[in-house]
Amino acid sequence: MSKLSLIAADFFERPVKLRLPFRFGVVTLREAPQVFVRARVKLADGREGDGVAAEILAPKWFDKSANLSNEDNFDQLRRSLAMARSALLAAGRDTPFGLVTRGSNAYVTIAHSDVIDLIKNGQITAAAATGSNFPNGPGQQAPCWIALLGPYLFTSNSPSHSLSRLLAGGGRVVLDVPIAAQTAGAPTDITVDADRLAVVELNGGSTSHLTQFRIDDDGNLVQAATSPIASSANGVAIVSW
Repeated sequence: MSKLSLIAADFFERPVKLRLPFRFGVVTLREAPQVFVRARVKLADGREGDGVAAEILAPKWFDKSANLSNEDNFDQLRRSLAMARSALLAAGRDTPFGLVTRGSNAYVTIAHSDVIDLIKNGQITAAAATGSNFPNGPGQQAPCWIALLGPYLFTSNSPSHSLSRLLAGGGRVVLDVPIAAQTAGAPTDITVDADRLAVVELNGGSTSHLTQFRIDDDGNLVQAATSPIASSANGVAIVSW
């Protein structure tokens, strides 16, 4: 059997209404999302191929808790797809890049998969994607460095010259604003403190900039200042006293 690896996977949905009600375990199914997966794989000999598949997101399929609504179950299945994609894309080629923690939760960027994973007790429990098909696919590419402030996660996406905002809490990580801010150069390190976010931008050659943003109560970024640095700096910290 030839070993294969996943190169890319994209998810699409459409709403489906059943012609007749269908009894599915403890629920009567009348409508549900249908997910389509388009995947590209690579064999050990270098050959590549595309494939598609589709399936209904059926409530109470895996988690049969009566405390969960159909929408809760749909979201669980969507997250399981994202987690599977993250794990398969990372297998054998991607390694963690950025890391920030809160309590027992660790938020890790998998830059070459455009993914942020939530890791708890050594297991990936949730994942969110800023883009797909690194390095030239849609969305924000290669979330590298990461910073956490309250419910907000911010990532610096170097190839896309952008910062993304995610929501982190309740065992979930969700992409909130794909482009929270644009940067003139390639953003590298990022840090936050109180209502301030600072990021180092590489501008080519031996020049870089330190750009500061104010974070408002809704997590929006408003550029406050930018200063040139006469070197290719790649680290930043905010020191308060």
